[in-house]
Amino acid sequence: FVQHSQFVSRRGTPWVEPQLVSFRGGADILSSRRRMLVKSTKLDEPPPTDQQLEPFEWDKIVKQAKLFWEMAAPYFTESKSGRWLFAGMIGLTLLNSGVSVAFSYVSKDFWNALSAKDVEQFYIMLQKFAGALLVGAPVSVFYRFQRERLAISWREWMTDR
Repeated sequence: FVQHSQFVSRRGTPWVEPQLVSFRGGADILSSRRRMLVKSTKLDEPPPTDQQLEPFEWDKIVKQAKLFWEMAAPYFTESKSGRWLFAGMIGLTLLNSGVSVAFSYVSKDFWNALSAKDVEQFYIMLQKFAGALLVGAPVSVFYRFQRERLAISWREWMTDR
């Protein structure tokens, strides 16, 4: 049957979009969306209230964090190189995020100049875009490399343990 899902636009106004729902073993299988799903209701049912929404389950998060810490703590206490790799990965994560934000602004200004047909601004932004690309690509690649190095180091440590 057809089910409607209510989404919230960037302006905060809701809109309804139909989705096909198939039932296999009683489970709803909804198509994935890039927009944030706010609520999904049948056409003849009122939307759920805040009290009817599922509460955030902190006990599951705490349990998962404890399990992670049981596995991760010995590695970081025993392996000095692991601590350095992790610190490097945190630093590169922050740098990668900063580059992504800067690239977003440069890209926005580039496309604004292009759509406004402002030739002078377009060439200025083209240079900045190329500079951001020259800086952003190596940072992104090195971030992934650092993540993989940390994963390999972790696996080697687990194997030798």
